[in-house]
Amino acid sequence: MTVRLDIRQQPHCCEFRLTWGEGQQLPPIPLPLPTLVLGAYEQWQRAYLNFYRTFRGRVVGVGSLSEVDDRRAQLVKAEADLLSEFHQWLRSPKLSDLRGQIAQLAKARSLQITPEPASLTIFLTCHPIELERLPWEAWEIGQELGTVTAIRVARAPDQIRAQPVKAKRQGRNRVLVILGDDTGLDFKADREAVQGLGAIADIHFMGWQPGQDSAALLTQVTAAVTDPRGWDLLLFAGHSNEAMTSGGELAIAPNLALSVNELAPALAVAQQQGLQFALFNSCSGLDIAKSLIDFGFNQVAILREPIHNRVAQEFLVQFLRAMAQDKDVHEALIAASQALKLEKNLTFPSSALVPSLFCRPGQPLFRFRKFGWREWLRQLRPTRRQALALAGVVGLSLLLPVQSRLLEQRSWSQAIYRRLSSQVTGPVSPRPITLVQIDEASLVKAGISSPNPMDRAYLAALIDQINQRGARVVGVDYVLDRPAPDGSDDQAIAAALQRSVAQGTWFTLATIPTDYDAWSPILPDEKFPSPLPHWALPGDIRASEVYVSLVNPWADPAQTPLPFAYLLALAAKLEADPAAVAPRPSFENSSPLISQAVDYLEADGTSHTAWSSARSRYHPITLLGYWVKQYWLQPIVDFSMPPDQVYQTVPAWQLLEGAAAGNRSWQNHIVMLVPGGYGEAGVLPGQDNWPIPAAVRHWRFWQAPSAPAPSTITGGEIHAYTVHHLLTQHLVVPIPDLWAIGVAILVGQGAVLALQRRSLSRRQGYGLLVGATAAYGLLSLQLYISAAVLVPWLLPSATVWIYALPMVNRWKPNKPKSFAAPA
Repeated sequence: MTVRLDIRQQPHCCEFRLTWGEGQQLPPIPLPLPTLVLGAYEQWQRAYLNFYRTFRGRVVGVGSLSEVDDRRAQLVKAEADLLSEFHQWLRSPKLSDLRGQIAQLAKARSLQITPEPASLTIFLTCHPIELERLPWEAWEIGQELGTVTAIRVARAPDQIRAQPVKAKRQGRNRVLVILGDDTGLDFKADREAVQGLGAIADIHFMGWQPGQDSAALLTQVTAAVTDPRGWDLLLFAGHSNEAMTSGGELAIAPNLALSVNELAPALAVAQQQGLQFALFNSCSGLDIAKSLIDFGFNQVAILREPIHNRVAQEFLVQFLRAMAQDKDVHEALIAASQALKLEKNLTFPSSALVPSLFCRPGQPLFRFRKFGWREWLRQLRPTRRQALALAGVVGLSLLLPVQSRLLEQRSWSQAIYRRLSSQVTGPVSPRPITLVQIDEASLVKAGISSPNPMDRAYLAALIDQINQRGARVVGVDYVLDRPAPDGSDDQAIAAALQRSVAQGTWFTLATIPTDYDAWSPILPDEKFPSPLPHWALPGDIRASEVYVSLVNPWADPAQTPLPFAYLLALAAKLEADPAAVAPRPSFENSSPLISQAVDYLEADGTSHTAWSSARSRYHPITLLGYWVKQYWLQPIVDFSMPPDQVYQTVPAWQLLEGAAAGNRSWQNHIVMLVPGGYGEAGVLPGQDNWPIPAAVRHWRFWQAPSAPAPSTITGGEIHAYTVHHLLTQHLVVPIPDLWAIGVAILVGQGAVLALQRRSLSRRQGYGLLVGATAAYGLLSLQLYISAAVLVPWLLPSATVWIYALPMVNRWKPNKPKSFAAPA
């Protein structure tokens, strides 16, 4: 509830008008003119000016007083006389209804539940200025009425034209200190007092420097006040004076005064950026305060009379100390006045009568914001435009096609970075990986016109050739679950497999899920003397061109086949194990080979998947992501590595004709018999041919620029990459874009809070953003290689820009000159 007391001098009386609430008011109350009070004020002012010789103002003569030996005693007596006459005038019986109504309002206020001690503020407006000069803050109306609720007086000008400004700053408090003309003054104590706020606010000093051009100083003042980062408190220290027509004058340099009206446009900008309170620690500030409230300020603290330099410094120390203790500006002004009255009255008599607070009624009182973790989190709240942009970025991050596209482009960028940074060589597989590819040329030379299903006699011949070269770990990437039309073809491949198994060859044969929640057999059972799983490993050949197929550590491998590439890597490990009890492929086995492998690996109490990198197994977060159609933390196939560092290819026709690298042994190789890119390859025609990743296209072009540009990559090549990654434990884990965006929100808002403390031009801001984005990109590229972690770049960078760009756009095109005065 707003309580206003308007006091106006009429021709023969002073009229008191009390209003409150929603239009409630008392009839105007006439009171005799305060002739004695004004006379006592003039006597007090003469004594005051005579006692304090050095002022923060240009004071003209206001009378004369003969020199006396004890100027202090004269001032103390003048103050007592002034307050006596003033209180006697206000205790007039004619004001009994007014005092009674104020008492009722105070009582009603005391019954309200508030988080802080209740107080009643009376907004006082006086006219003419002679009444304004009186020390209304010394009216002890609360003590007179005996109310529990504190009653305090704030001043309000009789003219307020500007609309209240709703803009509020966020982030750390910022204080602009303008140090004016220091002729006869010492600002050292002022600086120290303001610097005491350093724990809760950023302090920026500016002021005139010897030899500085006046025009440059005015420009500097305007640039400082309109700083786009905004201010919470504007403090002026120096000489000032009343000037009704210009709103008051501020001496900002010797022989250079700046009127408040001249500064009004800059102050309007500052208000739009959050400035609501100003403190003028200078002389004769009545016109300054009224002008600023009229311009739209919520509160202005001033000193009504000429003020001694030491008194101004003591007031500032006490005021800012109270502000630092989380008091609002009215509480701080009362605390400072009380300190001058009770603690410094002997040193600075009558100084407690000088401070005043002008307010715009109905507006919250300014106090410094606390800046703890709650406030910091509150800073993260985006604007409406930022929220819409963030929603778009988050939405993109959750779309699987977008994720796949971003990952492909990232692998391509990574390949370029590897080449340019001379980091092409990646982890080297302990066992070379060889792909025997049945390509179009092999089909033509073999006279195979219908390769789906593949001629099993042809596969048998290739298996025999692989066996002759000594390969002991072999994968066949062809589904052979159904009997061939010609029974002799099944007999041929069965014989070839038996000859290889007899030599100790580990076979991983292809299987796929069926429509009946089961798995296809790896070969027609009737062709073999032992159940198929007892001497070969059934591998799930399904693959992704983006993600590595993971192992489910909770599934029974005998019931749910493990990924094809994983089994090849496991077979390589077991084949090289010299232990006599290690499992071996044999037609004499009495249990499935995969069960024997699991039992052997778990003999020491560890999981059968512990031999490989933990990244090759399902992470609980990955499984959780599947519920929301996401692939969180699932490793990707690292196509940024050149294909020739991962595997070598041999056309099937060359192997059969003995032209494949001579007769070199493949004893230590992992060999896969795979389709080589012909159109019908796959369970469904063409299903085994994938669009070529941009990174692989880059390597193939760079290593063979004159060769025809390929358009596909085969499933066998993807399996080869996966086997390589498992053998070298090189599994690149992508950090989900959604997570990175969450971190980028914190980084973006943190960057905004940090940049708010700096004065940069718009060009510098753009340069800083571009440079930081590029540096983050380089760091991300290197982390991919060094730590096998893919940190997203595009969407997180866009998130940081969403937060930072609006602030940079508010900066001036050119960097303002520094406005920090030397400490």
